[in-house]
Amino acid sequence: MNMIEKIEIPEVKINLSEWQGAGISERETKKRAMEVLEVDQKGWKKAKDKDKIAAKDIVYQNTDKEKPVDFLIYLSTKLGVDMRNGLYDAVITNLKNPSYHKEVRGVPGGVLLERIYSYKLMNGATSPNITTQKNGRVKINKDYIVTIKASPISLNIPEPYKFDEDLYLTEIQSHIDKTYESHYSTNNFQATEFIIDAQHGSGFCMGNILKYAQRYGKKGDDAQARSDLMKIIHYAIIQLHIHDNDYK
Repeated sequence: MNMIEKIEIPEVKINLSEWQGAGISERETKKRAMEVLEVDQKGWKKAKDKDKIAAKDIVYQNTDKEKPVDFLIYLSTKLGVDMRNGLYDAVITNLKNPSYHKEVRGVPGGVLLERIYSYKLMNGATSPNITTQKNGRVKINKDYIVTIKASPISLNIPEPYKFDEDLYLTEIQSHIDKTYESHYSTNNFQATEFIIDAQHGSGFCMGNILKYAQRYGKKGDDAQARSDLMKIIHYAIIQLHIHDNDYK
């Protein structure tokens, strides 16, 4: 796969009312989480909330791997990635309320199930089990949409470039192509090739790299300075070619 190639991360959308948890009761979750923390009931009460959450996450993740639930398999099929492995992101939005936005980032599949399920309970998107004197059963709220994405690491692809290196590599290639169009001689040889053939290539390239590096930002405008950087990179690439040929 070309590292420069833009990769589209697969995603799947599902109504929050259809979401299911990790298939383990809260009571059993707590019991296993206490085992993870190696504490009894008294120790559990004294434990910090963040430690309890971390312990529960371990329980959900391991439970998922012991006995995958049908819903996780269903999501895996739709996403095209086995959600029993890797990390996943999810965003919850509301069709009638654009300002509503909840995120769960970089968690295993089993943990994702429970995190999103907790929002389902909070937002009344569960099966109706409450009655009111006026209207009877409460309707399921179907306005919430969950968008799930696999993280790059789950797809075994590189993380996005942090400094736009892919864009600059494309620009550098375009710059080099233009030099070939404008500097080829009638015999289709660049002057640089004659210098390299005469065994003066390294001195020529390194000299030009130093030349343009020393004048960078000191001559002309911003465009000139940027052009000097392009020339430095191009001569460095040519020198890399010379180096590789010299040390085959």
